[in-house]
Amino acid sequence: MKSHLAENQQKFMDGVFKKAPEIEEIIKPNGKISAAQHMQVYRNNVRLILTDHFKKTFPVLSKLVGENFINQLSWDFIKESPPKDYDLFQYGENLPDFLKKYPPADNHPYLADVTRLEWAREVAWRAADAPGLHHEDLAKARNDISALSLSLHPSCSLLESPWPVGKIWQANQEGFEGDEAIDLESGPCYMLISRPKMDVLVWDLTKGEHHFLKALAQGHPFGVAAQLAQTAEEAFNDEALAQALAHHLSGGTFTDFTIKET
Repeated sequence: MKSHLAENQQKFMDGVFKKAPEIEEIIKPNGKISAAQHMQVYRNNVRLILTDHFKKTFPVLSKLVGENFINQLSWDFIKESPPKDYDLFQYGENLPDFLKKYPPADNHPYLADVTRLEWAREVAWRAADAPGLHHEDLAKARNDISALSLSLHPSCSLLESPWPVGKIWQANQEGFEGDEAIDLESGPCYMLISRPKMDVLVWDLTKGEHHFLKALAQGHPFGVAAQLAQTAEEAFNDEALAQALAHHLSGGTFTDFTIKET
């Protein structure tokens, strides 16, 4: 059973996010403004703080949709999914899914995946540090590489989209000097977001490379991951696989390995 304090706290939260009329029962007017006006002050402050959080967390989304749209989107999301933790760095993970079913965004279906990319960058930035594997670390596994299970860096996220979200994100970075005209039919795209050292990186991947890393992340051994990748993309042959492995070893994508007993 909830305590009286817990009930009042819940009423207050409902009042902030849902305009619950019973909130006036637990807020005393001070002679200058009413209980409802008191509540509106809290509500406005919360709205400003959380909207500012979303603008900073999703700067490309904010730039693409404009001030009025991001303000309304933020508040609509906040009302449906208010924060459950004091740590705002954990708040926003579900915004891409919310955008997918948000009617004002129906004509811009790529926005959800742009937002997903931006959230992956936030996750990478906050992820734990870990030293990367090097070529020499795998020397003892050379005779049984098919049984090798590789662990991806804690900061790694894989993103697949039917839209060219990598190009959209890049074209909206400060100082970008390339062609800002993007053909939305030029997708799909495959990306790896990671922070092997100090900076968050966005890597463009081939379809086969994406499936290879995805299979490894799911715990499949090297041999199975290679087969899945080559099934997904015929051009991802043994040479492409060797190049991808070398590229990701030098780039800090992997942090550990085990050899599964057969």
